[in-house]
Amino acid sequence: MATSVLVIALASAFLHAMWNAAARATPDPAITLRVIVIVAGIWMIPVLFWFGLPAREAWPYILVGCCFNMMAVFAMGRAYRTTDFAIAYPLTRGLSPIIVLLGAGVFFSDWPNLFGTFGVLVLSSGLILLVLVAHGQRADRSGLLWAGLAAIGVGTNIMLDSQGLKLTPEPIGYAAAGSVLNAIIISVLSFRERAKLIGFIRQRPLFSAGWTIVSNISYGLIAIALAIGPAAVAAALRETSMLFATFIAALLYKEQIKPAHWLAVGLAVAGAMLMRAG
Repeated sequence: MATSVLVIALASAFLHAMWNAAARATPDPAITLRVIVIVAGIWMIPVLFWFGLPAREAWPYILVGCCFNMMAVFAMGRAYRTTDFAIAYPLTRGLSPIIVLLGAGVFFSDWPNLFGTFGVLVLSSGLILLVLVAHGQRADRSGLLWAGLAAIGVGTNIMLDSQGLKLTPEPIGYAAAGSVLNAIIISVLSFRERAKLIGFIRQRPLFSAGWTIVSNISYGLIAIALAIGPAAVAAALRETSMLFATFIAALLYKEQIKPAHWLAVGLAVAGAMLMRAG
């Protein structure tokens, strides 16, 4: 695996953890997530004009991927309402690379090499470990189900993006098109709650503007990583965002870091090293 894929995916992971932790800290994370998606799309309109529309062949992947991304956003919002951030986030991020690995391999024959495959499985096992061992006692069953549904949405969206990005020469334009379309879809689906969305933006304009920029940069970086590397490997590295999120949760929410956290970190590092060796 190229060093550039490693660095770009890890940078995307760090930024992704930051804006998700910020969303979880608000009174209504579900509304916050929708605001971030909508405002992120608004920011991406001039970017889309600058880089141009993706190739026509890539649009089916963008459209279907956006539908699965919307499923992930709504499911993640419900998961945040019913269980801890330190449970919902790592479960979603830990399961999604496995979904990408199997989906991209079975449907598109996009398998990483042996080192990459084993690395994905080792890294994901470290992420899931946090839920099963460190937080299993506090896990709400409905929260786990919503997080699992979000993982399906996230993984399928990444899998489709990885294929669509291969059909267009400009990954930033692809990311911008996806962001704009996501914003349009979620605005329509959230029409009944428009008063809450507008009220949030009016009350927290700097939050809404700042964290959506972070979200867009994170998405743009993972689009580049998916364009130049195997889908499952880039997705798994991006999901190291959970490790960053663990330490963020400890600092912001004063959650204790247990031995299982350190074991998870070790497994994730080992997985990343295996993928780098491949």
